Amino acid sequence: MSRSGIDITLIDGAEIRGRVRNESDVPLVGCALYVRQRDGNYNSATFYTDEAGRYRARGLSPGTYKVRAKLDGYVAEYYDDQPTLADGDEIVLATGALRTGISFVLGTGRSIIGRVMDTARVPIPSAVVYVDNAQATDCSGQAKANGEGDYRVTGLAADVYRVRAQRSGYTTRYVYDVDTSDNMETRVNFILYRVGEDTKPGDFNSDGNVDLMDLYEMIDEIKNGGNNTDMTSDGLVDYRDLFIFSDYWKF
Repeated sequence: MSRSGIDITLIDGAEIRGRVRNESDVPLVGCALYVRQRDGNYNSATFYTDEAGRYRARGLSPGTYKVRAKLDGYVAEYYDDQPTLADGDEIVLATGALRTGISFVLGTGRSIIGRVMDTARVPIPSAVVYVDNAQATDCSGQAKANGEGDYRVTGLAADVYRVRAQRSGYTTRYVYDVDTSDNMETRVNFILYRVGEDTKPGDFNSDGNVDLMDLYEMIDEIKNGGNNTDMTSDGLVDYRDLFIFSDYWKF
């Protein structure tokens, strides 16, 4: 059975155009552009840059948009040079409108790197490390440890982060207040305990003794970061952990 009299009217889609480069003016190929329309929620469509670093976000309905550029190894940002969705500039499009010049210059991001191991210092492959900043905004990332237990989270802005490592069958560990402002790479190592593992408090190097070598490890983490010697389970190694350790180390 056929029907007649069903008419469909198509409207011209609006379009946003721009270019993405790095700080050396080199076009960034394959950069993702998330075009988000404000309609109660920010629904997103994704477009990618070509060999010249240009993109065309076509077929957009009339409305108000924000655009975010993201590429591994670079700090993601919203137009115009803003770190968060709330701060990004709004782009208003009428029916069939063309908006050009929505371009980005992305800076090289900082990295948090490290290794995830068990208490015997055996690497834990496929452990997942999550990084988020204090404001819990879009400035975050994650990575999976390789066969050697090594991970690398890239494209981070200079900020203070919380870092979390987890793997099924192991307890989750946190490191707080990881500051990437002064270094392009910041190392954070993790020691994960197996669920139900019987451990001796203060024996950080798992040699069966609580001694000077364990104290050296704690002092190193107080100075340089890490949470293998975290005895208060607050994600930090500080004087409070040292006080607890002294109860287990018999001078």
